[in-house]
Amino acid sequence: MLLCEVLDSQGQGTGRIIGTADWIGAGDGDTVLINADGDAVQVYAKNPEAPLRNVVMGIVDELEGKGA
Repeated sequence: MLLCEVLDSQGQGTGRIIGTADWIGAGDGDTVLINADGDAVQVYAKNPEAPLRNVVMGIVDELEGKGA
């Protein structure tokens, strides 16, 4: 389980914290991509009864584009 702070469009923390399942090994300070589709997370966990909503889907190397 990983606690993640949601970022705004500028990459700054919003103060909103969410709990996230993490099978890929993200570390403290990593920027991650989170899937918040509970059904998709249950498929990923291979357990339709898993009480999960959020899962880390990737670790972000760098942000590009407008606002990054």
